[in-house]
Amino acid sequence: MEKYDNRLYEEVGNALNNNTRFSYFYVSSCGNLFIPRYDHKDGLKYGSLTIDAFENRFIFSHISTALEKSLKSAEEGSLHEVEFIRHVEPSSPMKPVEFKGYFFAKESSIQLTPNNWIELEKLNGLEIQVGGERSYGFGKLVIAGMERAAETTDSSLFGDPDLEVALNDKPILRAKKGTFTLYAHMLTDCASSFKTFQGDIEPVLGREWDREKGAGWSLKPAQICFVPGTRVEADGCVEMEITEQGLWKLLPPQG
Repeated sequence: MEKYDNRLYEEVGNALNNNTRFSYFYVSSCGNLFIPRYDHKDGLKYGSLTIDAFENRFIFSHISTALEKSLKSAEEGSLHEVEFIRHVEPSSPMKPVEFKGYFFAKESSIQLTPNNWIELEKLNGLEIQVGGERSYGFGKLVIAGMERAAETTDSSLFGDPDLEVALNDKPILRAKKGTFTLYAHMLTDCASSFKTFQGDIEPVLGREWDREKGAGWSLKPAQICFVPGTRVEADGCVEMEITEQGLWKLLPPQG
């Protein structure tokens, strides 16, 4: 870490923000993709599973504590619990749990710094680490495969016929009928444009990069968002963009 360059971290981050966008990634197992959808009867569901059924199948926890040697007992205030997604299902121990989503890039090769480029086709097999508790060894993933989306026609997002992606300079999400499901947090500053919505709202906030102090020192104001899985009804065609943070934002009507 002695050679760690704050400016280089910022430079790479800006390059990714200018050239890429991501969807949220969701659990996939045994050929099933568990994307969130609000159901009028059962509330929020992941695929065909209720929240309780989903957590029972995929969520586990790890508890640890520090020891006070002099007392031969747990150190006060040191109990630490981490919830995580299982890497395999108990019923299918030979089949790993996967995450599936979309990665949008302007070009197949991205310049990160004046002397460094990445080729997207060469990312297969790369090990990455995401999420919280990385210092405890959680969040390690391997990019198992990428499939190129169609470049000449619009395509549905997560197989949802109500929501299409226009692959322009930046991806534009389009709901032609005005009724669609959110597959990411969406800013609620557009709420007055919707006739109805079925779902919930929550604040989204986090610690981001600070130019002087480094990672985690910039506290961003909370943004109130519709939660993923919310079902929205609007008048006519709706278009949205994906922000640098992966949130969805309503675009003003054209014409």
